[in-house]
Amino acid sequence: MLTLHAPLPKNIASAIAGYHPDDYETAALTIITTEKTQWDEMVVNVTDGVQYMVRNVIKQARRYYSGIFNTQYDEVTGDKKIWVPMTNTAVEQVVKSIDLDTKDILIEPGKPSAMNVAPLIRAAILNLFKKISFGQLLNDSTTVVARDGTVVVKSAVVKDPNTNKKIIKSYIVDMFNVWTDPSSNNIQESAIIERIIKTKPELEFYRSVWDNFDNINFGQQPDKLYGISNISPGTIPSAEIWERWGLIPKSWITKDKSDDDTLVEGLIVASGAGSPSVIHYIGNNPRKDKRKPYEECWYKRIPGRWPGVGVPELLFS
Repeated sequence: MLTLHAPLPKNIASAIAGYHPDDYETAALTIITTEKTQWDEMVVNVTDGVQYMVRNVIKQARRYYSGIFNTQYDEVTGDKKIWVPMTNTAVEQVVKSIDLDTKDILIEPGKPSAMNVAPLIRAAILNLFKKISFGQLLNDSTTVVARDGTVVVKSAVVKDPNTNKKIIKSYIVDMFNVWTDPSSNNIQESAIIERIIKTKPELEFYRSVWDNFDNINFGQQPDKLYGISNISPGTIPSAEIWERWGLIPKSWITKDKSDDDTLVEGLIVASGAGSPSVIHYIGNNPRKDKRKPYEECWYKRIPGRWPGVGVPELLFS
């Protein structure tokens, strides 16, 4: 149930300076904060008293893949430990066996008269893939899905700053920057929250589109991944942007109370350090098909658990 007049959490209220959200913005901030809190550890119940805490599983998988000990030296002898890269080797073997490549794309003509056109279409598609670095996206996706068990890719149509033409941009959303119901079957069945780091020059594009733009809190390069500190701060002012895609009351968009009981696929955009604190946009999902702009892939699935099982997790036991 979506609560329209839920109170604004104290941590959000205290973080806002010069910003006074209305009831609809307050409700939007509350739903993002509430869902994020519920899904922070990505907890999935197996049976009574048995849970998967999937974020911890992914942290451990990445540590094993990278070959990092909790302590580098043996507690008894003081000798430096030597890591046997079994997890890394197993993951890389799986990546090699998947071996997706753009050269494997085939174009088959639907009728004999189209045989001469098929090579031209294939060349055009490969040229597009080269422009959007689709081959690199495939390579990175296979590594992530084998290591983490799940890979999430977001796609959107954006303007190329060099040509000013519309292009498709796809990128991998790190599992530490995405929140969704961990017990859902897929992203399309649940709301999804994404944390995005954008620089001040990048955000200037939205100045004429977003509300409350001057209330964005810029810092010196926030952490790339949520909850994992950067080794050193950056020099370009950046901000944490929060997007939530999913069902919302239509009244949050129309500001009309008669629409309180009507739910629509919507998009909420907010900003805030550590959690959303300022609303910049509430609107309908801009896609014609109303799908969320995310697709996921799993290495191995477990019923009742959205996050997949990766190679390292299979080796834990």
